[in-house]
Amino acid sequence: MSEAGGWINDMPGTDHGSSFSRNGTFGIAGKQRMYLMEDAWVHDWFGAKYHIFNLLGKTVSYTVDLSQMPCGVAACLYFVANRKPGPGSNYCDIQPDYGGCFEIDLMEANSVAYEASLHTELGTRTAFDGTCNMNGCAVNIGRYPFTKSGVHTGKLYGPGADVINTKRPFQVEASVSKDGYMTVILLQGAQRLPFYNRTSADNSPGLSPGSAMHHAWYPEPGGIHKGEADKVVKAMQDGVRLVASVWTASDTSWLDGTGCDGQPHGNILDSKFSISDLRIFDTVPVAANAPEHAQDVSTTRPAKKNDKPAKNKTKPGLLPPGTPTNGTKMPGGWECFTKAQLDEAALKAGEKAKRSAEISMQRKLLEQHADLASLAGRHLELQRQYYNLQQQVGGTEGSIARQLLSGLGFLSLVALLGGVVAALRRNRSQQTACSCPAVSVSAREISSNDTYRNPEVDEGPEVILLQPERLQTTV
Repeated sequence: MSEAGGWINDMPGTDHGSSFSRNGTFGIAGKQRMYLMEDAWVHDWFGAKYHIFNLLGKTVSYTVDLSQMPCGVAACLYFVANRKPGPGSNYCDIQPDYGGCFEIDLMEANSVAYEASLHTELGTRTAFDGTCNMNGCAVNIGRYPFTKSGVHTGKLYGPGADVINTKRPFQVEASVSKDGYMTVILLQGAQRLPFYNRTSADNSPGLSPGSAMHHAWYPEPGGIHKGEADKVVKAMQDGVRLVASVWTASDTSWLDGTGCDGQPHGNILDSKFSISDLRIFDTVPVAANAPEHAQDVSTTRPAKKNDKPAKNKTKPGLLPPGTPTNGTKMPGGWECFTKAQLDEAALKAGEKAKRSAEISMQRKLLEQHADLASLAGRHLELQRQYYNLQQQVGGTEGSIARQLLSGLGFLSLVALLGGVVAALRRNRSQQTACSCPAVSVSAREISSNDTYRNPEVDEGPEVILLQPERLQTTV
């Protein structure tokens, strides 16, 4: 583009807003449309000349701020067929009222929804026949609550989202392969959201609100057919021009039905968006027929009445963040993957997750073993304390028992001496009474009424002596 190149706006009517371009940033406040020109200082449209692009084998990269784009208002960046200006801009797009020409939308978006689409020609207009007609071959996030794999779209894109947080600027990279297939990816910091490619785009009727709550009913995208890609090649060879615009309609549910979630329709006059660091450069070559897989965001238009939910034949998965791959490196640091590479990456990610789970389980087992060892040590300590306590209690009881036995032993000795003395007295009295010599007498010769007591069976002193032994045995 020449040094005189720049942006010129042209919006019919009197209710339009303004456009701006300064220091590498351009944008729109309110309702407006602007074009990139070879000479932005011409006096009229007859002398104007659009900057013409051929995007085959090219990548368009830019940073966009949509934080001030409310529900019901769309900020757009797109390329349309080349038509010479004069007397006006000679603007055209896919809508019949504006000529029904070729249109490739890198962005139709606001802070809660984003759509990219391809319209190769007016064709069958509003029919859903698999062609990229007026309804287009589109990918959208924000129209429905889920992706086909069940991921909540509000977590992927929108204010405060986990992947693309529209409260802050984010990057867009759109590439068109040499054989006419477009790829779009959204990036923010280390996060990336593969968005549009030849397999994720679709031309099919949308879902009723009830069906939209069941992601398994979301239709399988038909992708971009080769015939449509050939039309892209021809349009690019003829040249396309770059347009930015902000517009609104009474019903924008095709764009942001779920994203708005009951929020009031925004005021277009208060809307504003900006684009910076716009660059167009050669794309690193990739295999011509390599299939591409992107985030399976919703790809359908609003439903007509009595539409039946389409069966979901497959359930694509997400490539886990940080998964090591060998994808083809593309400008801006992102990668293009084949199906085989994605399958391999998913397998590696599954194995990595399994190893991680095993390591986590081993760590938990080691922690449990450590807890058990700690409890065992505590148990031994309690046993030791109990043993010491028993020793202390046992010592006290033993001392008491010894004192008791000592007392009983003394009493027994006194009783024994008393018994001996009594026996001696009886023996002396018997000898005095009989006045006869002593004779030997056996036990069987003693009669039953004899008052003599055999010392061997005398219970007095023996009983006294046995009582302490019983106490001692008991203790």
